Amino acid sequence: MRIRDLWVTGSLTVVLGLGACSDATDPQRSNAIPNTPLFSSVADVDPDPDAPPMGIGGSVTITASGSVLPDVPLQASGLTLPPGIPVKVTVTGQITRTQTDGLKFFCSFFVDLCADFAFYLGEDPVPPSGVPVIDAAVAFASWDGGESQRAPESGAILTGLSGSELWVGRSQFFCEFSWDFGSGPCFTFGGSYTYTVHADSGDESAHLVLNVTAQSLGSAGGTADLEVETTDGSPAADVRWYFVPDGGGVIDGGEPPVVAAARVSSQAAGEPRIRIVGGSREKPAAPIAAPRIAAAAATWTSLSSCDGEITCHATIAVSEGTFVATALVHDTPRAAERRVSGSGGGGAATLRLECTPEQVQRGQSARCTASADPSSATLVVQGWRFAPDDARLRPFSRSSGEDQVTWAGTMATSGTVTVNGTVNGQPGEGTAHIAVTDRPPLTVNFEPPPVSDDADMSERPYQVPGQRGLFHIGHIHAAAHFLRFPDRLNVINEGPNGGLGYYTANPYDPSWEIHINLSQLQSNSELARLQPDNPNVISTTVTCRGSQLSSLVGTIELHEGKTMHPKSHAGRYAARFNELAGPVIERLVIQDNPDAETTAALEPVIAAANRESDKADDERFSLIPCTLVLFPAPAAPR
Repeated sequence: MRIRDLWVTGSLTVVLGLGACSDATDPQRSNAIPNTPLFSSVADVDPDPDAPPMGIGGSVTITASGSVLPDVPLQASGLTLPPGIPVKVTVTGQITRTQTDGLKFFCSFFVDLCADFAFYLGEDPVPPSGVPVIDAAVAFASWDGGESQRAPESGAILTGLSGSELWVGRSQFFCEFSWDFGSGPCFTFGGSYTYTVHADSGDESAHLVLNVTAQSLGSAGGTADLEVETTDGSPAADVRWYFVPDGGGVIDGGEPPVVAAARVSSQAAGEPRIRIVGGSREKPAAPIAAPRIAAAAATWTSLSSCDGEITCHATIAVSEGTFVATALVHDTPRAAERRVSGSGGGGAATLRLECTPEQVQRGQSARCTASADPSSATLVVQGWRFAPDDARLRPFSRSSGEDQVTWAGTMATSGTVTVNGTVNGQPGEGTAHIAVTDRPPLTVNFEPPPVSDDADMSERPYQVPGQRGLFHIGHIHAAAHFLRFPDRLNVINEGPNGGLGYYTANPYDPSWEIHINLSQLQSNSELARLQPDNPNVISTTVTCRGSQLSSLVGTIELHEGKTMHPKSHAGRYAARFNELAGPVIERLVIQDNPDAETTAALEPVIAAANRESDKADDERFSLIPCTLVLFPAPAAPR
């Protein structure tokens, strides 16, 4: 096989021939005719010197700041690539939200109102899939301004063959309170979403792999030898080669100050209220004006002289970038990427860190490997550190095997791995990021609550004037539960997430019960003797008869939720709990105290589920069809 020599400077591709060049200091644009592609998705594209960064290996970030996250309509990101390359687009990062002092002061007065919104007023970071139910702060993406896709709870936002340019957007999110003393925002936002385009290398049966067999890179560039192969040994056909220097873009997704000032000052005083807004406007028909995008001036370059070969020798004039190879594997288009970097002058030896895969689902494993570049240099590893993306979790260092060149294990949360050491006696550091995506929500299997007549229902039924509810007739302890951790909480033993725990099943075990005063709901009870049993009595209300009290038990059981009717107390509680707790528990990572951390995470969920359960009374579902005469309410203790 032949090795091709290339010189890459910015967007210029220069052929040096088969190992020779008359003047390597004066490169010329290539006039070579590329091989005809076997499939049009990787056709050679003549690079535009003014083009934005290439998509594969590149990223664009939408920031968050201020007290309002405005709608960021779907817009051109500046990440371009030859159309038709197999890719996966991922969204990482999170939006942080910190309660304002104004909201805390407001909630100290209106405790019940804030309790109604407790799930939405929490300070948990918002993932790219957004805030549930209201679709706030949701990440969107599309190719070339086409129909957008929203970020899922786990996995890539876009998959398949690429378009020519990645478009990105984010839905709005803001919350404000108002009362007699004015109004203000609920949160101060921070963080960001980063959209990254990765090559789609294939499925488990046959990956396309791009290896760097040798490299010598410094601050002024250098050389790299590359080779493609498949994991099952099958041929990689119609190989195409590309390179892009490091580059990325930033879209300001924070709050324009003038908007904040106008919004806050325009609020009228009045009845206390909280307003939370999410969702997104329709996407525009044309790209949004470019000034909001700050992108690096790098361009993708087709390494056409290596096309058709499984190896490539490239000379580049930049210190960092990404090589990309596309090929047919089992007649299916695949792509692979490999980032290279160097520091110092004249190709000085450096410490490199690579973590693979770069993205895993929670519960899957990743391996980080430190190496010296060039490989002949002497590497001494001295320590490892992991910094979680989740601000709730503390960074930590590796406690054993600090001098090992690998650090591998199960992953529960996204973050940055750092390795420190020396290369040829000189200190060095390498970093790599591992993104962890969500699994399906972890829900609870709610069995119908049992019905019993226990001690707390043995008293005489009564009703307090002005209050809702018949005391000592029937009720449900909907939120009663235990937290069980064995076989549900998996504590990771080693690796970048060693010592952290994540759930494989929801730890919430319902212990709910329905209590009904069965002893009083009988035809010969004290309560029955209170009821008028004269059918000739004329009344504007339907009065219960003592003889029919036993028939009310089924009505009460249905209302409380013995059959799990969706409108009953139990049915409503279970549905709302699973809707909210499923994703919360799936994402929850435990660092110190499982009981305390899980209880804190479930507290707003349980409060929201209880409020939903109360609607069985508000909507008068399966109420007693007659009016009971009750005993007098007991006197309040003095």
